[in-house]
Amino acid sequence: MDKIEIITAIKKQVEDTVRMHERNLEEIRASIANESKRTAGDKHETALAMLQAEQERTGRHLQQAREQLSGVNHLLLQQGVAADGKGCLVHTDKGLFFLGVAAGRILVNQKHIFAVSVAAPVAKKLLVTPVGASFTLNNQAYKIIFRE
Repeated sequence: MDKIEIITAIKKQVEDTVRMHERNLEEIRASIANESKRTAGDKHETALAMLQAEQERTGRHLQQAREQLSGVNHLLLQQGVAADGKGCLVHTDKGLFFLGVAAGRILVNQKHIFAVSVAAPVAKKLLVTPVGASFTLNNQAYKIIFRE
């Protein structure tokens, strides 16, 4: 399996997430503008405060997604596997794991791949366990078949 295909699929998923958060933020801003036109009162102030809190949460999610996209773009430029394990594809008896960014489960060429951050506990185990050996995490046993 080609790593560029995997990274490209991750990038598409993260870009979709960024666009979704941007749309949500615009909708919230429009709602805040609409709410601001209404008359004052406790109900109005509560609704406005809730919208502003939602705007802050969505803004944080958008920032995280943009940082994740930056990490994916870095992976596309990177040649091979970095010293910290980013870019490593690990084949296990439980499936394929791509180490670099936490994008969850993605589908590439009809195969499910788990994209995880190198800081994730499973990634740490995948990196230190020798090929052919097994490890247990959360009462689940994994056997390393090979790394690329």
